[in-house]
Amino acid sequence: MNVRASIDKVVEINPQADLILMVSSDIPAITTQMVDWVIDTALETEDDMYYNLITKDVMETRYPGSNRSFVKLKGVEVCGGDMNVVRASAAAGNDELWDRLISARKNAFKQAALFGFGTLFLLLTRQLSIEDAAPRASKQLGIRGRAIICPYAEVAMDVDKPHQFEIIRDDLEKQVRAA
Repeated sequence: MNVRASIDKVVEINPQADLILMVSSDIPAITTQMVDWVIDTALETEDDMYYNLITKDVMETRYPGSNRSFVKLKGVEVCGGDMNVVRASAAAGNDELWDRLISARKNAFKQAALFGFGTLFLLLTRQLSIEDAAPRASKQLGIRGRAIICPYAEVAMDVDKPHQFEIIRDDLEKQVRAA
């Protein structure tokens, strides 16, 4: 997958690379402030992976009608961000599990199933909390993972579909006119 190949390339170019910022190419509304926030937040702890989650409230307030897919966790609905941080050493090894995880990235139920029946059951019954999900995933992956509640909807507002492109284009045009 592209993620694995990218991490391998970073390590090939810079064998001393520690933390790697992974950013999808289709989130054009991000700003340097948002990138800095993700990096600064990751530097607060010594975890191996930092995964951004954006709440439905934040997403719908910033981009009404974006029609993002949300996962219903205990007490909150979230979608995944497209800007995350991984420690290079944590990405090495267990290629099969990582490949399955990356393949399941668009389906929360498939992801939960990779972390065991208990995790899947908790997700299905909406009893899986953000605080409980990260340790479960960490245990299965053999790393220390951290879920981060990101305050920026732009981190999850990709342009996979024509209506998302329209939303982003209109928003960016408004920003240019206001400047």
